[in-house]
Amino acid sequence: MKNKWLIVSTGFALFSMFFGSGNLVFPITVGLHSEGHYLLASLGILLTGVAVPFLGVLGMMLYKGDIDSFFSCFGKKGTFIFSFLALALMGPFGVLARCLTVAHGALLLLLPNVSLPLASLCMCIVIYLFAANKNSIVATLGSVLTPFLLLAIAVIAFFGLYQADLPATAVAGSWDALKTGFFQGYQTMDLLAAFFFSQFVIKHLHSKLHSDDSEASLIKLFYKSSLIGGGILSLVYCALVVLGWTYSPLLFDAPPQEMLGIIAIESLGPIAAPCVCLAVLFACLTTAIV
Repeated sequence: MKNKWLIVSTGFALFSMFFGSGNLVFPITVGLHSEGHYLLASLGILLTGVAVPFLGVLGMMLYKGDIDSFFSCFGKKGTFIFSFLALALMGPFGVLARCLTVAHGALLLLLPNVSLPLASLCMCIVIYLFAANKNSIVATLGSVLTPFLLLAIAVIAFFGLYQADLPATAVAGSWDALKTGFFQGYQTMDLLAAFFFSQFVIKHLHSKLHSDDSEASLIKLFYKSSLIGGGILSLVYCALVVLGWTYSPLLFDAPPQEMLGIIAIESLGPIAAPCVCLAVLFACLTTAIV
């Protein structure tokens, strides 16, 4: 039973690590431009947005999370430069900054007068409190934050798909749909993140196993956790792609960051704002913490 809960919580944590602010936007835009070929569009984003990042985590797992060994072909200086640039891009000059601005946009749905500096300061304090103890990050993500994130997304997806009809599918454009999904999956930058995120997962699994457990047991647990994390991520991506096409008549002139809100308002009515706010805040928070 203990191992089963470890697998589930680690799988949830893997999902939340890879599901950040951009991951709420990219699948919807993929669906919007799929011309009705949402299955092929979903396949494209699953290849590069799910399979490739999880292969990156597997690669790090085989190197026991040692990033210096993994990138040893770059040399010591090359590994440092790559790590510095990657973390800068995912941190203050890219993903983390986007998390703060997107989270502020979500808060405006509930608190219209909150300023960006104040919202960012509050988010940074929360992020620090969760991240201060590095050893508990995976457990916190898997057991506490991810269930709330999944609940908010599930509510939006269920009512959004239940109440709407799919527009007609275009005859042509299937190849373009696959290609769009494929390249949008790369824009999530999840493969880059996998090289660093995976270290937390590996350390977490090591800390929970007995000293006499073999390396094969560790990899087996990782495979099972990855199936859960990757499976949930795949389901969420597919649902968002279908939502993007389903509500495409309302989304063509909308900014990408507002698309989920438009879908929620159309399908949920009065409870749309708290659901969207929760989904966006927790998606930003879980990625920013790692």
